[in-house]
Amino acid sequence: MLRAILSTLLRPNVALATGLVVLSGLSFGTMPFFTKRLADSGMPAYAIEIYRYGLTALILFPVLLANIREKAAIAWGLSAGFVMGFGWFGYVWALEEAPVASVSLLYMSYPAFTVLMGWGFFGDKPPKAAAFAAVLVLLGSALALSPSQFQAGHVPVLLASLSAPLGFGFMINVLIHKVGHLPPLARIASIALGAVLGLSPLAIFSDPQLMVPQTENGWWLVAGIALITALLPQLLFYTYAPHIGAARTSMAASVELPTNFIVGWIAFSEAIGGGLWAACLLILAAILITPANPHPKHARTDAPPDR
Repeated sequence: MLRAILSTLLRPNVALATGLVVLSGLSFGTMPFFTKRLADSGMPAYAIEIYRYGLTALILFPVLLANIREKAAIAWGLSAGFVMGFGWFGYVWALEEAPVASVSLLYMSYPAFTVLMGWGFFGDKPPKAAAFAAVLVLLGSALALSPSQFQAGHVPVLLASLSAPLGFGFMINVLIHKVGHLPPLARIASIALGAVLGLSPLAIFSDPQLMVPQTENGWWLVAGIALITALLPQLLFYTYAPHIGAARTSMAASVELPTNFIVGWIAFSEAIGGGLWAACLLILAAILITPANPHPKHARTDAPPDR
């Protein structure tokens, strides 16, 4: 039985791979809880991101060394992590100033960035269904946010937060098109290490006290952001994304949006209304209509193509 389960996980069909990417999106969606509380305690954005990716990079570094011959793929992974790390810097900064809902709205534009970057830079022309699904995600994001939550003072940080969907969209395309042939743990290690290296100079020249949690609860938050929002969901995301392609990956992970809103509602008492449920329906529809387009290495030859 265990052998059958392992075989299924190693050679998943489209439905299983999509479901596991969805599960990673739910876990990623808890990030505002840890991020906002650490930021409120005085920890700077770059320190939060180094803690988030540092544990993953440290644990998996030996795996990266074992695959050191794949220099081109590792370089792509490092570059994707570098770009994504600075993108999350803008996201964390925005969470310090603006409501979770406002930041999440702009972040959820990443499926559109993923499709456009894949088409423009990697020659991955999206099918019409994928383009339409990206529009559905954007409409869902818009419905989930009340206009009253925007304030004039939030505009600069909200614009800065667009660096996160840009960076994440780039990372998804690199994951699918450039590092998909690496073992899953090596993919994770290269991207996590790239994020840490990109942010390290900021940490080196900062006040050392800002880099260390000042309370026991702060250390629990650091552990949570490293494990729950990074290592564990990355294992799922980077392992199974190549099985379904960039377009469906970005849509499946979009469940992060309703998770963000629920976190904002429960943890930070942010208002939540019927728009969220409409957004959930639109995102679910986007996941269902997005065709799979797996990396050739991961395409199943024993199953009919997903349509």
